[in-house]
Amino acid sequence: MQSDIIKELIDSFSPGVLIRFLEEKDEEFEFLREKYEPEGDFREIELIARKELEDSNKFGVWVIKTQAELSERSGKRKQFELAKNILKNDFFDAGLFAFYDENGNFRLSLVYAIYKGKKLELSSYKRYTHFIEKGKRYRT
Repeated sequence: MQSDIIKELIDSFSPGVLIRFLEEKDEEFEFLREKYEPEGDFREIELIARKELEDSNKFGVWVIKTQAELSERSGKRKQFELAKNILKNDFFDAGLFAFYDENGNFRLSLVYAIYKGKKLELSSYKRYTHFIEKGKRYRT
């Protein structure tokens, strides 16, 4: 049941639980475990799913383990910069990025391209992000 997997995702985040959630949500995802070289404050970076969207746009889902503990305010800008570089370097149009720490805290961030003629912009790093702290109750 969908609510059970969401509760598990919030209570004990892991890449495996996120994959199970995505499998239940959308059959069109191609699942993989493509590891990237660690970078800066990020210990593990992994592309876990991708799919083609309308108009041949590419969408990916990444899980990224941080070195330090996450908080509501910690590292949003650095996380956005990493996400932006991944999208640009791998030619993805959009991505869901799950940043998580050892304690089970995580942040989901949606980053996507906005095409304005020949100019490319990315969504705001402040607008489409949600932080979940383990052990807190959420109604969102």
